[in-house]
Amino acid sequence: MNKNRRQRSRFGLVRLSRLITLSLILLVSAQTTNAESLYKCHGMDDVVSYQSAPCAQSAQQIWQREVTPEPQPRVAAQRTPAQRPAPARSRAVRVRAANAAAPRANACARARAAADDERDRDWYTITFDRLRQLDAMVARACKKS
Repeated sequence: MNKNRRQRSRFGLVRLSRLITLSLILLVSAQTTNAESLYKCHGMDDVVSYQSAPCAQSAQQIWQREVTPEPQPRVAAQRTPAQRPAPARSRAVRVRAANAAAPRANACARARAAADDERDRDWYTITFDRLRQLDAMVARACKKS
């Protein structure tokens, strides 16, 4: 029994040490692959330049720093017409002249029209409770007529 515990604990330590070693290798390799050097050079003609290559023989190197380059921009794949999103539809806006008389309709139809107008106007900000109130108003108006 004691022997099995020792073997299991050794196996666990071996796995743990391999995991730590692999993590360190990945960490070090990730840091070194993305790093590049930036050089500041002072030329013979009193021109200061910043470059990714070491300074020329005739120029004096002022400093060298490790930098991480910006990622390359992604080029979006061209979409076929079937893959392109449909253009956004503009919602129709009902415009009524102030003097124009609304068609004569019974109370149920007027309540439905009023509820539809409010839903169309406030479709983005209307709450669930307000929608219930509009439905109740239409139900009351339709029940009376």
